[in-house]
Amino acid sequence: MRRIYYKICKSLALKVSICLTFVVSICFIVIFSANFQSYRKTLYRKVHRNASDMLQIANLNVEMKLSKIESSIDNLEQAIVDNIYNPEFLYYLTYNTVKINSDIYGCSIALEPYFYSDEEYYFAPYSFRDNDSIVTRQSGCSEYDYFVMDKYLIPKLLEEAYWSEPYVDHNKTLITYSVPIYDSDSTFMGIFSADISLDLLTQYLNSMKLFPNSYSFVISKSGTYVLHRNVENIFNISIFSLAMHNNDEPMIAIGQKMVDGETGSDIVNINKEECFIFYSPIPTIDWSIAIVSPSNEILRDLNLHRYFFIMFCIIGILLITIGCYLIINKMLNPIRLFAISANEIAKGNLDAKLPTVKSKDEMRYLHDAFGDMQIELKNYINTLHETITAKQKIESELRIAKEIQMSMIPKTFPPFPDRNDIDLYATLTSAKEVGGDLYDFFIQKGKFFFVIGDVSGKGVPASLVMAITCSLYRIFAKHISDPKVIIEMINSSLSKNNEANMFVTLFTGVLDMSSGRLTYCNAGHNPPYILKADSTIEILPTNPNIPVGVFNEYKYENQETKLQPGDVIFLYTDGLTEAENDNAELYSEKRLTMCLKNIKNNAETKEIVDCVQKDVINHVENADQSDDLTMMAIKYKVIIKNEYITIENEMSEMNKVHDFVDNLCMDLNLNSELTMSLNLAVEEIVANVIMYAYENSKNKKIDIAKEIDENGNVIFTIIDSGIPFDPIEKSDPDINIPAEDRPIGGLGIFIVKQIMDEVKYFRVKNLNILKMKKYINK
Repeated sequence: MRRIYYKICKSLALKVSICLTFVVSICFIVIFSANFQSYRKTLYRKVHRNASDMLQIANLNVEMKLSKIESSIDNLEQAIVDNIYNPEFLYYLTYNTVKINSDIYGCSIALEPYFYSDEEYYFAPYSFRDNDSIVTRQSGCSEYDYFVMDKYLIPKLLEEAYWSEPYVDHNKTLITYSVPIYDSDSTFMGIFSADISLDLLTQYLNSMKLFPNSYSFVISKSGTYVLHRNVENIFNISIFSLAMHNNDEPMIAIGQKMVDGETGSDIVNINKEECFIFYSPIPTIDWSIAIVSPSNEILRDLNLHRYFFIMFCIIGILLITIGCYLIINKMLNPIRLFAISANEIAKGNLDAKLPTVKSKDEMRYLHDAFGDMQIELKNYINTLHETITAKQKIESELRIAKEIQMSMIPKTFPPFPDRNDIDLYATLTSAKEVGGDLYDFFIQKGKFFFVIGDVSGKGVPASLVMAITCSLYRIFAKHISDPKVIIEMINSSLSKNNEANMFVTLFTGVLDMSSGRLTYCNAGHNPPYILKADSTIEILPTNPNIPVGVFNEYKYENQETKLQPGDVIFLYTDGLTEAENDNAELYSEKRLTMCLKNIKNNAETKEIVDCVQKDVINHVENADQSDDLTMMAIKYKVIIKNEYITIENEMSEMNKVHDFVDNLCMDLNLNSELTMSLNLAVEEIVANVIMYAYENSKNKKIDIAKEIDENGNVIFTIIDSGIPFDPIEKSDPDINIPAEDRPIGGLGIFIVKQIMDEVKYFRVKNLNILKMKKYINK
């Protein structure tokens, strides 16, 4: 076979024909790929737009129906209050409400026990549709104790209107809108509710089809199927349990997004078939609707387009190959020997001898061109080698510069593990090898100093200005506690000899740790957010001062505010709000505000920064980072109670530990079971320190602190200077193995992890610090 191939390839005409065919094939492939990808993207956008429009229309129709029901019920609430002592009117009102509103299946007014008399426990007139008539009756009885039902109890406890989960009653699938009724003294009297049948919603949603084999499903806020093409799944199974049964992790993730109220689309495999799923929330009742379409239907036209183009390419390539061979074979037959030499050069033998050419036609020109090419290739390779060497040197220097630059900002978190009045976390991500963002912080004389900044421009020039700014801040802030003076001195230093006209936006503050008084100065930077302890969010007011490095004599102004325990300051650079996706859409302050509002109350600073970081990544997707991005979250905390004892590393000291824990439990009025559990956890850790931390050394100290934080939770901190040991890293024992077969060790730490809600370990200098938190009000 090799010899046959060699003989065929000896024809220069065939070689050139094959080369031309290869080039044409590549062109066809590129054109086809570009055409195919463009058509594919257009098709995806069209399907996604159609699905989004369909979901939006469905949501709008559902919202309109539900809003209509809510308005009907809310508008009648005052009429009930005015006629609450007229039972006949209440019966008439439920009847008339069902009669007037065709979307309402049933209506009920359920009052508190013994509302009218001490003999009448239940009073709940209920009107509902029975075929073409409306039936009114008293629904409350011992078999139908409405006081303990969700549609009565939950709005009563929440003191607000409530949409119930779906349920089956009168052989109907219903949801109920309930409104609590209060008299003029705000005394709760009962519930006014309307039942809505899901039959109309089911018929409408089943009619939504992107393609013939598309189908829709709806899940509740708990993930349970409310609507599904397989009726056996409705109310009997959730999207999570079905996905777990099928070991379908992508569907579990989609279910979580739907439950979280997100809008989006994904590609999943359902019954071994690739499908597109589009989903969107129904906000009023916290449901989520999805449309599922098989990908083979979506891509049918695309695949047909691809098959026709491939066939066209094959026929065209064959015709071009035959034509090229016939023409080239006739024209290029004399240069076979020259092709052999050229082939040697193509293999990398740049010193290969070219055949002698005596003619002065194109062959001579080709000979001279190849000779020149040999020389140029040698020179090019030498130059390329020098260029690569220089580039590697520059990259190495940039890598070292980045390491030096990053060493100038704090990167150890938590930065103050031995303090309980401050929590802080920060990240800095450069758009290039080095960047111009900066942040810094430190504690001095009971005050917390912090700064965040952004240098104009990017790359090496910005990194140099960043390094100078960081150094200046550290120098000035160590001796000056007035933010505006610090800013003015930095401005004065940077403004001198600023031939590059680079400036820096800065925000710096000084927080009095004892009082919560924050003094700050803004120099053209993005104003920070304040995440209040009461779950509200506000933007910190800032004066429109100019950035530093512009005018030497500019006078900056201080501002002040007071932080409450639990308040969080969220600072960032414009690389966050100006992060772009592939469509050049900015992340924006609006989306940042929404993200911060969705963060759970009392979240740690790392959770806050990580949550925003994740949201930015979801927005940017595959787009390149356009600017440096820095975030810093600072949480001000005040410890309500903090006591500690110091003991020797002797087992005889355990009585002191026991009394220390008991006193705290007595102060908090904790029950005996919880007191015993806390004693067990603390004594287990202290005993391990006594036995193993000091390697039989005596007269060593162990500090034990107890705290009650602002949420009423108990925190124990055990500090020793023994050998480094992180108990959290120790693997949990398998408690299912009999004790005699189980390896010794690890059980005590395992018990501590089970008792306490949080267990964290830090190694600070030569100290082991173990913190254990128990949620008392959980």
